[in-house]
Amino acid sequence: MRAEKGTPNANAFRTLIVGVGVALVILVGIDPAERLYDEHLRSRPWVEAHVEVLAPKEGKPLVSYSVTAPTLLHATWKAWVEGERGTRLCGGQGPGDYGPTTESPKVWSWDAWIGAPCWVPNTPFRLCVSYVAELPSRARADFGPYCSELYTGPKAD
Repeated sequence: MRAEKGTPNANAFRTLIVGVGVALVILVGIDPAERLYDEHLRSRPWVEAHVEVLAPKEGKPLVSYSVTAPTLLHATWKAWVEGERGTRLCGGQGPGDYGPTTESPKVWSWDAWIGAPCWVPNTPFRLCVSYVAELPSRARADFGPYCSELYTGPKAD
């Protein structure tokens, strides 16, 4: 930036004005810019899941669950049991932190995965999960539902 030579005080004042302007842009503009990027430009989905119902040797079925999140985020998950016609039978919800290092896939017990006591239906069902995700910029979005295949019961050997 070229400016006419002036007195040292005039040069210092110009530097101060430019410095204050840059500081204001940094303090006020970075967070909204990051949030704008996250809400409109960041690739989606921010969190994705794969759910599979595993036949038990005895008792309730187990759940194989893998989750993928390319960046760190906090999410409220909702898990539920759904009948073959799409009726929600029971379910639970809770908070979770996800990111590139999230352990996946993982095998869960029936009640631990759903997050609430829930019976095993006698009719075909699927397990589903959805997320309300929030990034560190406070940008929020809904993802899912991600559902397992229809489970009809243990296969006879």
